[in-house]
Amino acid sequence: MLFGMSRTRPFIPLLIAFALLPLPLCVQAQTVAAQDAVRAVNEISLLVVVKGRAGEAVEGLSASDFAVEADGRKQLVSSVVREADSPLLVGLVANTGTEQRKALADERKAAMEFVKSLREGRDRAFVMRFSREVELLQDVTTSHERLLKGVDAISVGEQHSVGSGGERRRGETSPGGGILLGGNTLYDAIFLASDEVMKTRTGRKVLLVFSDGVDRESRSSLSAAMESAQRGNVVVYTVYVPLEDSLNHNGLLPAGLGGDSVESGSAISKQDRAEGKKVLQQIARETGGRCFELSKKEINKKESTKKSPLDDIYKELAVELHHQYTLRFVPSTSEGGYHRVKVTMRNTGLTVQARDGYYTIER
Repeated sequence: MLFGMSRTRPFIPLLIAFALLPLPLCVQAQTVAAQDAVRAVNEISLLVVVKGRAGEAVEGLSASDFAVEADGRKQLVSSVVREADSPLLVGLVANTGTEQRKALADERKAAMEFVKSLREGRDRAFVMRFSREVELLQDVTTSHERLLKGVDAISVGEQHSVGSGGERRRGETSPGGGILLGGNTLYDAIFLASDEVMKTRTGRKVLLVFSDGVDRESRSSLSAAMESAQRGNVVVYTVYVPLEDSLNHNGLLPAGLGGDSVESGSAISKQDRAEGKKVLQQIARETGGRCFELSKKEINKKESTKKSPLDDIYKELAVELHHQYTLRFVPSTSEGGYHRVKVTMRNTGLTVQARDGYYTIER
C-alpha cells in the first residue's frame, strides 16, 4: 500500500507541470479566432458625426474621446474609424403627392447635383418615390447616368419605372430576379427602402427622405419603419417639405396620395401637419440623422432665383457624409431586443450625432 503510493506520487508534479505548459501555437490561434468570431457577431456599429461649437466637423478623434452607455450601463468602446473614404449607399426618396408639386422641381435639380458628387464606380445609390404606392425608379447602381434618369423621373402623379422593368410591387419578383416593391406613403417607403433594398448590403447606408411627414395609408407603422432602419444600420436624413395650401379647380384639397384628392372635410389639418414635422424629426433623431426644413418662403422664392433652396441642405449633408466615424463596442449584456444607447463626448465642447438605440438577437 505504502509502496504503491510512493510509485504514483512522482507523476503528480509532472501532470501539473504539463497542464501549465502553454498551448501549441495552432491551438492558441484557433482559440483567438473563435473569440474574434463571437466578438464580431455581438459587436455593435454606430455611424456618428462629431461637431465643434461653431458646427464644424471634427477630425482626428479616437476611441478615448467617446463615452457610450447602453441601457444606462457604461460600455467599452473597442474602436473608432474615420469613414471619409469608405463606400456609400444612398437612397433618395421623394414624396410625389400633388401637394409637393412646387418643391419637386427643386428636389430633382438638387438631387442631380448630389448624384454628381458621388464617386462613380464606388458609391452606390437608388431612387424611390411614394404617393399612394412606393415605386423604385432606379435600383442600386454606381452609374451616374442611370441615377440621373431615375431622379429625372420624379414627378407628380405619374407611376412609371426607369431601369427596373416596369412598376415594382411588394412581394413580387422582377424578370431579373430583383425584389419588387409596393406599398404606400412615408412609413412604407422607409420600411421598404431599409428592409428590402439596404438591409443585406454592406458599407455606410444613408437614406434621404423628402416629405411633409403626414402618413395616412401605410401598412407599416412608424415604429416598424424606424426598427427596419435601425436593424439595417441605416441613417435617415429627412427634409421637411410643407404642404401647399391652395385648393384645386374642384375645390378639393390635395391629400398627397398620388394625385388623388380628398374632400375638404377630410383634408389634412394643421395639427396633422405639425405632427408630420415632429415625425420627421423623430425618425432622423432615432436613426442618427438630421431633419432639415424647406420653408414655404424658400419654395416660392426659388422661382425667381437660379439657386435652389435645397443646395445648402445637400452641401451640409455632403460634409457630414465625409466626416462620419464608425464607433464599435461589444454590449455588456447578451439580452435580445431593443436597447437604448447614448453616445457623448469627453470633451464638453463637442457634440455628437448618433442613433438612439439598436437591436440585438438573444444568444
